[in-house]
Amino acid sequence: MKKLLFVLAIFGMLATTTTYAQNKALNKALKKELSQKKKDFKKRGFQIFGTSRSLDVALLRYYEALEEGGDAVFEWVGYATGKSKGLLVTAAENNARARYATLAQSQIKGQIKQKMQANSADVSEEEIDKFEAVYLTKVEAELKGLLKPSFSIIKTDEKTGVSDLETYYVVDETAAGKARLAAAKRALEEANIKSEAGDIISSAAEEKVIPE
Repeated sequence: MKKLLFVLAIFGMLATTTTYAQNKALNKALKKELSQKKKDFKKRGFQIFGTSRSLDVALLRYYEALEEGGDAVFEWVGYATGKSKGLLVTAAENNARARYATLAQSQIKGQIKQKMQANSADVSEEEIDKFEAVYLTKVEAELKGLLKPSFSIIKTDEKTGVSDLETYYVVDETAAGKARLAAAKRALEEANIKSEAGDIISSAAEEKVIPE
């Protein structure tokens, strides 16, 4: 019994040592990534915007959120340009939603084609085209309020007064998936696609969108 307890204790120590080493390596890699991101922002002339916290703190919280979320979250960026700084954050969110909707539409096109061929579903190209067009706008609409900004950075051309702003988001994939599915159901109704074909398309909308 004592021998067994001794062996278990050794395995426990080894597991603890391995976990510590892995965490240490991960923290080192994250620190390096954070440092590189900060250098990139500085090189491009950007600085933190809309908060009293430093860029270091903003980046630290951002990477912590990404690390804690793992595969359940993904990073996304919205871009905006203009002279009115007060409007840029909203414009960046609109851009982020539009870009994500375009990506979701692009990926679902290929998935629908594959699934339709595999299941020999009876639906016309005109119906599919209408669905895809409506789906784009519905995804963008469903994302409203879903994207929570992590931080924003900005740079301003002193000669023209024009500013470029980038807003970074940590997006929950489950919530994004629900938004895509809701958008697909609304688009199916407008395109008048029902029964088996509608089920196939809905399943395609649930497929994870891979950020480019």
